[in-house]
Amino acid sequence: MDQQVIEKVLLAHVQEQRRARRWANFWRLTTLCLVIIAIWISSFGSGGQLTANPTARHTAMIDLQGIIDHGTTSSAELINESLREAFKNSHAAGIILRINSPGGSPVQSGIVFDEIRRLKAAHKDKPVIAVVEDVAPRAAITSPPPPTPSMSTNQVWWVRSAYGWMALDLPRP
Repeated sequence: MDQQVIEKVLLAHVQEQRRARRWANFWRLTTLCLVIIAIWISSFGSGGQLTANPTARHTAMIDLQGIIDHGTTSSAELINESLREAFKNSHAAGIILRINSPGGSPVQSGIVFDEIRRLKAAHKDKPVIAVVEDVAPRAAITSPPPPTPSMSTNQVWWVRSAYGWMALDLPRP
């Protein structure tokens, strides 16, 4: 009788170990699947942003965010490198400068301005458009080249101010 009780206790213990092992394996497999899905999404997913196909016709966009100064994400070196890549890409139809900067170094802004003018002279077919998001000092606003005489008689540029949209009628120079 004692042997039967011991046998039942041991069988119950073995069954409990099997159940625990199965649940542990289930949770390990679930965790592994979630980690693989997270890695896949972070590697191949767009993260809520549009992804560009550099071999298809597109508009290049360069962000000027933060202070324009040496050693920042908006330094002349980084912006000019992005500008050169955008102008060099034969599939880029035009370039948009998205500006949200409180200002910074006038030297750095001047370097960017000179590079835009140089690249624009070499690639007359690619328009450069500046879009101001929240803040843009005079240095950032003057960075894009002014309208050229090759444009039509009048250009209407729409500018969004704090009070809504307003049209700027720019006559041909």
